[in-house]
Formats: sequence, structure tokens, C-alpha cells
Amino acid sequence: MDYEYLKETLGEELYGQFTEKMQGSGIELVNARDGSYIPKAKFDEEVTKLQGRVKENEKAAKKVAELEAQVAEKDKAITGYEKKGKVAAALREAGARDEELLLRLIDLDSVTFDDKDGLSGLEEQLEPIRKKNPYLFHRAAQRGGVDAGGMPPAGSGRVTNQAINDEIRRASGRM
Repeated sequence: MDYEYLKETLGEELYGQFTEKMQGSGIELVNARDGSYIPKAKFDEEVTKLQGRVKENEKAAKKVAELEAQVAEKDKAITGYEKKGKVAAALREAGARDEELLLRLIDLDSVTFDDKDGLSGLEEQLEPIRKKNPYLFHRAAQRGGVDAGGMPPAGSGRVTNQAINDEIRRASGRM
């Protein structure tokens, strides 16, 4: 170890005795004047503070991850509600009598929605339902303005005995 910085302070004779005693003693002397030395107690205190901050940062990172997951879940739910609303509106436009009933028959996961193209995959699901269950949709018939369900088109205000009788006959296969 180099103790030259002590030579001026101790003098030649004392410096010589000092270096002789220090050799092989296992003791190390540090020059704290240049600021590179930190006492162990202060070092341990700083380490403890930093470990505390690391734990706080880990907790904060965990909380941020939890909150991000919640936000993603909420965004997914909002998108689902928006899609469901758009599908319900499309069902109304398609003449659905009961959108809620038809929504249960539609696989919303296979319907895609974007602002540019709108809905896709809905019409492919509606066509078989229309063919199998036409009574679920308002559809004006050729005779008397009665739809396939036996009711006049919405807003027409015409429910006559003749229209009801014709619908009963048609439904029973006598017409």
C-alpha cells in the first residue's frame, strides 16, 4: 500500500517506522481526504435506504401492472358493449321484432366491427335465421300489407279481421 501522502505530515523518521509496522499487519489505512472513502455505517445506511426504494418501486410496478390489466379489461368490455349496440342497431334495420332475442342467437365473437367498414359477419348469421324463423323479422307480405308474423307493418295502423283471418289460414296451411 502506498502511504506517501503521510510522509510530509509524519516526517521521514516517523514515516519510516510507520511503514515498517504496517507491512504484514493486515491493517489498511485509507486516505479520506479525496472523498472516495465512505464509512461502513454510512454505507450500510445508504444500502438500506436503496433497498427500501427498490421494494417501493417493485410494489409500484406491480400496482401499475394490475391497473393496466384492469384498464385493458374495461376497454374490452366497452368495445363489447359498443359492438353489441351496433349489432342491435343493425338488427333493428334488418327488421328484427326483438333485438334482444336475436342477439342471443348471434355469435358476437364472429362479428367484427371497425369504424371504417362497420360490421362484418352478421349477415352470414342472419340469413339462416331469417329462412328458418321468418316470424322474428318484420317483412311486408304481398297480400294486404301483413308481414310474415301476421301483423301489419309498423306504423300502418291497419289490423283488420280479414288480415287476421288470412294470416290464420296461411299459418294453418289452408291458403
